[in-house]
Amino acid sequence: MGYKQSYTETVSKTVEISYDPSKKGGSKSVLVTIPVQINIELDTDQFESSVRICERNVDLLTAAVVATEVAEVESRERNSIKVADSIINGFFRYIRSEISQQVTELSQKAESQLMLLRELMKTALSKKGQMEQDFLRISGRYRKIFEDLDRELSNRIFAIDKPAFEFKMESDNHIVRTLNNDLISTISVFGAENSNLIASLSTSVTKKRTLDTIDKAKLFLMHQKRFALSIQDSMLNEYIEGTLYSPVCYVESSNIRRQTDKNLYISSFLEGLEEKLPGDELFQRLSSDDYNWEKMSKEEENYLRLYFDSELDKKYYSNYEHSVRVRETIRKMADLSSINVIQL
Repeated sequence: MGYKQSYTETVSKTVEISYDPSKKGGSKSVLVTIPVQINIELDTDQFESSVRICERNVDLLTAAVVATEVAEVESRERNSIKVADSIINGFFRYIRSEISQQVTELSQKAESQLMLLRELMKTALSKKGQMEQDFLRISGRYRKIFEDLDRELSNRIFAIDKPAFEFKMESDNHIVRTLNNDLISTISVFGAENSNLIASLSTSVTKKRTLDTIDKAKLFLMHQKRFALSIQDSMLNEYIEGTLYSPVCYVESSNIRRQTDKNLYISSFLEGLEEKLPGDELFQRLSSDDYNWEKMSKEEENYLRLYFDSELDKKYYSNYEHSVRVRETIRKMADLSSINVIQL
């Protein structure tokens, strides 16, 4: 396929023309116009053929590149799958071998422990049988001993209280004989006498107990009077200053507003201290660096520890496991801490 193009133009120019002398001579200006037509014909067949060849080669190259890229992607995918499979298989083989080794070791340990448990079971069963035989033999022997003791004690009690037993048997025989007798009057008289006898015995027993109670009360009052007199004789009518210790719990905490709350917990006999010292001043004294907390002396700490142990034993006096554990934990916490005092 060629390319053709035509261009048509007119070229104009003014030219000075001179006359010959024979013709009067002179010159004049003449406008000369020349039409110009240019025809351009370009043969592009060879170029287009080369372009088509180049385009075909580019298409082939593109297809080759795409095919190469696809092949490379497939190759990478296959290789990555192979690598992943080999890694996973190797990992699982390693884990399987480790688990197999551990299973083997644990199986051997379990078998050894099982054999030991079987031996212990046999030993326990043999000891159980032996203990059952010993228990039956010992229980039979002690049963015989206790039965003999029961008979001996019964005989001794009967020998000691023989008059009472004989009186009881005679009374029973008399009651039976009286009930079987047709004499109603005899029964009435016997009932009245028996009731009077029981009333007299009850009255005498009550009187005896009352006298014993009065004697015990008299003895208690005498001891109380002697104790009061001893205390009164020992007391001196004078004022002596001394050091009094009391536990104080001073707590500082932060509330929701990020403010510091101060609380003081003291014993009841120190409530007068709050009246002498306002709360803020007391808090300042407790938290101030001017007041040095000193460690209590060893002797006073021992006295306090004795009181603490006695109060702890009173609080947790039970021998149950929970009470014992709580008591021992509190005692350990007390042993780990030290007691400091401050003079207010």
